[in-house]
Amino acid sequence: MSSDSRPTTAQNIDRVEQHNIGRAFDAVSCGFVEVLRYMFDKGYVDSLVTDNQGRSLIFVATLYKQHAVLNYLVSETNITSTDIDRVLIMVTLHFMSPLQQ
Repeated sequence: MSSDSRPTTAQNIDRVEQHNIGRAFDAVSCGFVEVLRYMFDKGYVDSLVTDNQGRSLIFVATLYKQHAVLNYLVSETNITSTDIDRVLIMVTLHFMSPLQQ
C-alpha cells in the first residue's frame, strides 16, 4: 500500500467524528439514554450536533417517540429554549408536509 492511498490524519479524525455522530443518532432512535450520556461525558459528540439532513438529536427523539431521551436532552444538556423552539418548528413542518401521507 503506497503512502498516497492512506487517509490523512484529518480524514481519520473526520471519519471518527462522523462515526460518533452516527452512533449518537442510533442511541437516540433506540432510546439508549445511558449511551448518549456516556458519549456527551467523554466528549465524543455535542448535544447540538445535526445529521446530514440537518436534524438535531431532539428532533430524532421526538420523531421516534423516545420520551426518556427527550427528557434527558432537554433537562440535562446545554440545549437552550431557542434550540427547542427551532426543533418544535421543524417537527411541526415535518408532520404538516404533504409528502407525509
